[in-house]
Amino acid sequence: MQVPRPVTWRDECEVCMNIVLGLHLRSDGVDVATALASGLQPGDAPTQFSFPVALHWPADGRPQCFDHSRLLPTYRGFADRLDDPVPIAPSPAGPSRRGDELLAGLVSAIIDEVERLTGGAVLRTLIAHPSHWRLAQVSAFHDALGAVCTSPERQIMLAPDLEVAMRSVAATNDLSDLRNPVVVDLRPDAGSVGAVSTSAVGGITVEHAHRFPGIGTNVLDSGLQRYVLEHLTAQGYDLPRHPAVLSRVLVSCTQARSALTWTGFTSVCAQLPDSTGLTARRVPITRDGFDELARPHLASLVDAIRAAAAPGFDAVIFLGEAANIPGLATAAGQLRVPVLVSDEVVAEGAAAMAVGPTHTAAVPDDTVVTIPDDQPAPIPNPLPTRRIGDQALMLVCGVAAIFFVTPAAWGAVGIGIDTSGGALSSIASAAARAVG
Repeated sequence: MQVPRPVTWRDECEVCMNIVLGLHLRSDGVDVATALASGLQPGDAPTQFSFPVALHWPADGRPQCFDHSRLLPTYRGFADRLDDPVPIAPSPAGPSRRGDELLAGLVSAIIDEVERLTGGAVLRTLIAHPSHWRLAQVSAFHDALGAVCTSPERQIMLAPDLEVAMRSVAATNDLSDLRNPVVVDLRPDAGSVGAVSTSAVGGITVEHAHRFPGIGTNVLDSGLQRYVLEHLTAQGYDLPRHPAVLSRVLVSCTQARSALTWTGFTSVCAQLPDSTGLTARRVPITRDGFDELARPHLASLVDAIRAAAAPGFDAVIFLGEAANIPGLATAAGQLRVPVLVSDEVVAEGAAAMAVGPTHTAAVPDDTVVTIPDDQPAPIPNPLPTRRIGDQALMLVCGVAAIFFVTPAAWGAVGIGIDTSGGALSSIASAAARAVG
């Protein structure tokens, strides 16, 4: 008797054909989460991917995700250069391109690659961009997406990553009593700290956000690595300063840091060469020892929260790598507000927002599209060119709206198309804050 084959992700994609993406843009990479547009969650779904901020883009071809086995012009280091007028040259030689154009090309390449990997068709993509981006950076990226991602079948939306994170956390935690929380997203290279305001009807606004390079988890891991190397040197071991050896030690330090969140003792492994080859040397590290090493870093983190928080903030919500930092909640206790450490993934939250129930709304080019409820408006394709006079008119209208809307309509300010207290349109909210 033949056993029926279980239904797989590709099978459901072949039936539904449409999938949605949630993208989280970071300085050192792009996290991607996928979901079926129908809302189904197959058990074997390849729901998460990660892509480096590197791109192949031949002069006469489409942008492609980075592949180290291919000798094509490769662009790097463009994630934080959106409004930089100086173009970026690839290696080896190729056409120079602006940072905003390259980041939009990376989004297009990621969508193509996910379609290839899953066999589905990407219907909607919600991009969670860094909340600390300035209005000029968001606007440049918005325009570049309209120019590069020209497929009419694909809807692309933007939202600040801290807003997406807050909505994801609120879906699994009771945050109804919070009005002015501080959201801290810790990454290896840096941390983002944002002041958020919420309303009784569920509206969420990122008032302002700042990026602090000095509070990333790489600082913790590098400090632990220095401790390990000094310990081995004191034991008389000859330490080669080869990048491969140091990289392996750093990876082991990252693993040890994560382990110390649930155990009081672990060790860091260093592969050192000797007459027989490579020999593993282990350096013990206790939780108390790590806390001593991490104390200056955690103090800097608390100072960054105080600097970015709005007066009267009532909670601190940690995201990203925060769940893998021992002693974080204890250190944040000196802020004297409730502390929540969440392991919510921003990309997954963006994908969930892209799925939601749908409603019909008009977009600026007078076409009618169906977009998920509680979401930013999609970027129309092709994107209409905005003149300086149009931008001035938008600002004047924003001033008028601020002074004349009724109290009941405040939840709609900066929300763009969706006026039900849903997700913010990045550009609309940033323009409203700039006018205010």
